Amino acid sequence: MTNAVHPIKPGDIFYTSWGYDQTNVDFYQIVSLSGKTGVKVRQIGATVTSDHGAGGSRVIADPSRVCGEIMTKRLKCYTYNGEKWAFKVASYANAYQWDGMPKHCTSYGWGH
Repeated sequence: MTNAVHPIKPGDIFYTSWGYDQTNVDFYQIVSLSGKTGVKVRQIGATVTSDHGAGGSRVIADPSRVCGEIMTKRLKCYTYNGEKWAFKVASYANAYQWDGMPKHCTSYGWGH
């Protein structure tokens, strides 16, 4: 972990990619900052951009669809593959800053 000041701002979007025998993608939007590493986030929806058959799809964030209550999280900097800021969503998933590119997930009905 570095002592770098994070570049995160309200409106930024983060995502998780998780699952066993299927891939789930969830998106989160930063609502506000609190202190040096605290953030308030809310889960937002996803829109399927393409379905490539055999149970695979690509999704992007849809900030117009709010899916949950506001949560307080703590940002952490990971440097294993360049500097990446993330926060823990659950014991099995960290949310990383989204690059705006569609993410692969298992299509609806193929294990969900």
